[in-house]
Amino acid sequence: MIVGAGAGWMKEESDVLGSTSFEDRGKVVEEYVNIFKEVWTAELASFNGNYTSFSGIKLSPKPSQTPHPPILVGGESNAALKRAAKVGDGWYPEQFPRVDNIDMLTDIINRLDTYCKENGRNVKDLQIGFNARTWSVSSGNYDSSSAIGDYGFLEGTSDKIVDDIRQCESLGVNFISFNFQGHSSFQDPISPTLEDTLSRMNLFSEKIMSQF
Repeated sequence: MIVGAGAGWMKEESDVLGSTSFEDRGKVVEEYVNIFKEVWTAELASFNGNYTSFSGIKLSPKPSQTPHPPILVGGESNAALKRAAKVGDGWYPEQFPRVDNIDMLTDIINRLDTYCKENGRNVKDLQIGFNARTWSVSSGNYDSSSAIGDYGFLEGTSDKIVDDIRQCESLGVNFISFNFQGHSSFQDPISPTLEDTLSRMNLFSEKIMSQF
């Protein structure tokens, strides 16, 4: 199991949850991540924070993963990166609209590396994922020396997408989550049919996975 932690961006969601302050949501997330770790690992958990305090709480059974399930912090802002470097076991960005090319991903991972060093950590010890919300396979030939820029990130021929994936791997990305719900771009509606989803899964298997 992987646990995701994100501060969110919609104030209405924060209001529904009864959050004390939308502006403090990042600090709240950081505190709750530390609470998760406490109750997952301590025999009798205690915590004294700015937003939650408790003592003598026993959680049983404990998670099977030791010391606890990995917590991946989402978000692409500097605040989110600092949070991942400080309390996260990894980082999980989203492709659209913040990270839509390999140069942007490179820059953000370099910043994450800096924040990790500030916290006495090594970015290589973090599990880095990537949420590929949009991807599409086109026909034609791909020449990596001349075609860069002709396609979007994780779009183009199967060879182009494989090249993008390998570049992500070289940057330290451990896994990529691909969307198979039947749309090729963020603007297109999600297809409601199971057939379209299965078709995209088969396409990905035949054109992309077969090259690894």
